Amino acid sequence: MFDRYKGYFIPMAALLSLVLILQFVKMGQQLAFERDLKVANQRLTQVKSDVQTAKASLEKVKSNHLTQYTRDISFDSVDQIVKGVEEICQKAPKEKKMRDKRMALVSINARLSNISQKIGFNTDYFNQLDTAKANYVQEVGNLGSALETFRVYIATQVKAGFFERHFTEANALAKDAGNLRVKAMTTQKTIIEKNLPDYLLIYQTSLEGKRLADNALATAKAVPARFESNNQRIGSIPGRIQAAQLRYAEARAAADWLEDYPNYRCLAAVVAAGARITSVNTYLETARQQNTMMEQNFSGAAETLATAENLLTGYQSTFNAAINDRQKVQSAKNSLYNARNEAQNTINNAQSHINSYTENDQSDAESYLRDARSDFQAARGMEASDPPRSLSKYREAESGADSAYNAVDTVDHTPPPSYSDDDSSSGSSSWPDSSGSSGGYTGSGGSDYSSPSGGGSGGSDYSSPSGGGDNSSPTGGGDNGDW
Repeated sequence: MFDRYKGYFIPMAALLSLVLILQFVKMGQQLAFERDLKVANQRLTQVKSDVQTAKASLEKVKSNHLTQYTRDISFDSVDQIVKGVEEICQKAPKEKKMRDKRMALVSINARLSNISQKIGFNTDYFNQLDTAKANYVQEVGNLGSALETFRVYIATQVKAGFFERHFTEANALAKDAGNLRVKAMTTQKTIIEKNLPDYLLIYQTSLEGKRLADNALATAKAVPARFESNNQRIGSIPGRIQAAQLRYAEARAAADWLEDYPNYRCLAAVVAAGARITSVNTYLETARQQNTMMEQNFSGAAETLATAENLLTGYQSTFNAAINDRQKVQSAKNSLYNARNEAQNTINNAQSHINSYTENDQSDAESYLRDARSDFQAARGMEASDPPRSLSKYREAESGADSAYNAVDTVDHTPPPSYSDDDSSSGSSSWPDSSGSSGGYTGSGGSDYSSPSGGGSGGSDYSSPSGGGDNSSPTGGGDNGDW
């Protein structure tokens, strides 16, 4: 009877499983929604508390600060948003579709974020009002002190001999700062209410003026700093010239030695660079004159010194290249003998390995070996003219020979022996006799391979067809017969 309705039970079981899975998914979505809604309600509670705190802060600010600062601040719109969020929180669980429930949560979180942002902005503003009221007088004084410090510094530098034209940019910044100080002090005299001036404006104006005054002082200090920096660079260049001349002597010897190697010849460049070393003294003297208190061309001196330093760097680079090339060529020459022998031995080993397996196709190995021999011949041809390149070619030849050795086909491709179908079907093996024909051998007695004509001697490993001695011929008799 079960077999009769089996075709109905299987689809019904699959359908029931699908229904159960969908139900579990729906339950999971509902649990996740309830969890997120709980979090949203907790956040709403916190936001409502923050709103009350902000309202209390606003009342305190209104009582302590000027009316004009808080005239446009209100939390009425925030109260409306909070009410709207509360309504959505109540309606969301009653939505029939999960999509609508999720959309409600998105709306709740977005509105709460807007409220928190507005509260945070107002909180920052209230703190700024408190800071401005407490510190506006001090900031006006700080601005005045910064301007006085700048004035004294400029006077000191001018007295020390620096031209006033160096401080044009700094004076312009200080002038702007002074104008802001005048504005702050003028505003300070105007009382608005509660025996207070517009202290927020005064505070902000004074901070901006102080920033300009500080920048003016930093700009002014850059003038004597450049003068001192130029002097230090001027003092270092003679030592660099001497070092370049010493390096030139070494480079000249290296360049002379490299004349035998066309690819590394550099004598002309080294000699030209050596001849120009003393020309740097001209730039040095020019920079020294520019940097004097008589001329005070500090920017020009810095540029002239940069030119001198770049020239010395270039000369040293030329000298270093010649010295390094000599070391490279000499090192390569010292390594050529061993590299040549290693490459030759590796090539010989690869050829011997190929010769050991001539029955197989060795075209790949032979191709590698031809390339290795080509590199080897190229290396021999460059030994005298370009040892580093020759050394590199020998190593390429050795690597190619290694590849040839590894590419040798050493697999035995001889096909396995074939057996007749008749012999295999009867359980007997076909072995060739001395005439080239095959005789069938069936086992009997204790031997592994017994003769077809009788028992053979028990215990022998290889019995002749006629019985008897070990390893005998098909006709019996002799030991170690050939069969």
